[in-house]
Amino acid sequence: MIVGIVNYGRGNVFSVASAVRRTGVQLIIGDDREVIENSDKIILPGVGAFGEAMRQLNSLDLINPLNFHVRDQGKPYLGICVGAQIVAHGSEEFGFHEGLGWINAWVKKLPESGSNSRIPHTGWNDVYFDSSCHLFKGIDKGTLFYYNHSYALHSKDSKTVVGRSDYAGGFDSALNINNIYATLFHPEKSQKAGLKMIENFVNFT
Repeated sequence: MIVGIVNYGRGNVFSVASAVRRTGVQLIIGDDREVIENSDKIILPGVGAFGEAMRQLNSLDLINPLNFHVRDQGKPYLGICVGAQIVAHGSEEFGFHEGLGWINAWVKKLPESGSNSRIPHTGWNDVYFDSSCHLFKGIDKGTLFYYNHSYALHSKDSKTVVGRSDYAGGFDSALNINNIYATLFHPEKSQKAGLKMIENFVNFT
């Protein structure tokens, strides 16, 4: 088993790599198409702006390899934070930016709805998850996960939603369709539960 982490300059690569290494699998990290081609599973972390992430992936000529190996060939993919957002059709962040379009979802700014929902949403929050999803196997209901974002996922297909948060009026915090998994929260920063989630992604077939 080889897990590839796409290092396109917008992600928390060190923490994700540390979590993956704990599973004992072989790990490759890079910013070229060989990481995508030579890995059995792909993780794409991300922090910052949606549009900049897409521009960086495009400048590295990684859009077509990602589409071919993940969307067309079914290679397992885990997107984290911005890496999760870009699987949507697009984002309203600073205008409109087109995403990969793998899941029928959109990215919208979190509303500032009072002192209990400050933006950016930074810190620990509940995830109401579907325990039948592979990612959440062995994780207790009510477990908190770590967030750091101002924009959120909103799926147009409820069947793809495997996690929700009530923060700032509610949003989709985890999506899944076939081989594609996306978490708006950061499992690599979510201590024991997050490490378990990455282990689940690495180990299930």
